[in-house]
Parts: sequence; structure tokens; C-alpha cells
Amino acid sequence: MPNMSFDDMEKKLPEYLKELKACEPFTLDERGNLRRNDKPLPKVEGVYCFYEGDKPLYVGRTDNIRNRVLQQRRLGGRHNSAAFAFNIAKKDIGEDHPNEEVDGLKRGELSKNHVFDWLFTEAKMRVRKMSVRFVEIQDSNEQAIFEVYAHMKLGTPFNDFSNH
Repeated sequence: MPNMSFDDMEKKLPEYLKELKACEPFTLDERGNLRRNDKPLPKVEGVYCFYEGDKPLYVGRTDNIRNRVLQQRRLGGRHNSAAFAFNIAKKDIGEDHPNEEVDGLKRGELSKNHVFDWLFTEAKMRVRKMSVRFVEIQDSNEQAIFEVYAHMKLGTPFNDFSNH
């Protein structure tokens, strides 16, 4: 049960978005780690956003931003731990390989397709190069509402809120 009403949460959304946009991005250092002012991403609850340059591409939420972002960037990550890269590959296979028989395949089945698997690896390599911004939000209900709000306001093209 939320600690506050939906109306109270709704009033906080624009401020959270302002904070997310103002967050100085964590970028790749020379060793391939995401850092800002020589500090790693913190282990806090909240909502994060991957950016490619200045373009926001994907919003997620978690109870540990550092661990979740590392999961999203791990080359060995599977469809359930690297959802962002999975969504990139899913879009790419539809656009770049329309003759692949992937329509109607579930996540696990799609992961077994050799073309999709190659695109998924490429997408994970792409995600590894992106910067990350975040806003700390401790309440999981606020996180969920803000994740969808931020996606809609930022126009992140790789979020997918469909059931799977």
C-alpha cells in the first residue's frame, strides 16, 4: 500500500523528471567503467536512464542502480537481465531482417535464433558505451509510476511495457 495518495505522487513526477535530466551523467572511463568525478554509480533505489549522446533511449527502475545498470551492460546477460539490449535487438531484427521467422516467438525462443543472438550481442556492446543518469526514489510505487511517466515524457524508444 502506498504511503501517499496517487495525487500526491503525481505532483512529484515533474520534479523527479527535472532531477533526472539535471543529473550529471555517469560516463565510461578508460577501463570501461561508468563513473562520474571518479566515483561509481551508487547502490541506491531509483529510476535510471541510458543516454546515447544527449538522446535518452531507455528508462528502468531498480532497488540497486549500480547492480542493475551493470546487468544491463554485461555481455553475457540474457534476455531477462539485459532487457534494454534485448529490446534493441528485437527492434533491429524487425527492421533489418524482415525475412527472419521471429513473429510470435516468446523471449526464450527468440534468444535461440542465430540472427537475433548476433543482434543481441551487438546491442549489448552498444549499451556498454552509453552514459547513465538517475534519480533516487525509494518507494517502489513511485518508481513504477515515474518509470512510465519518464518514458512518455522523454520519448525513450526502447521501453516496452507489454506483458511477456
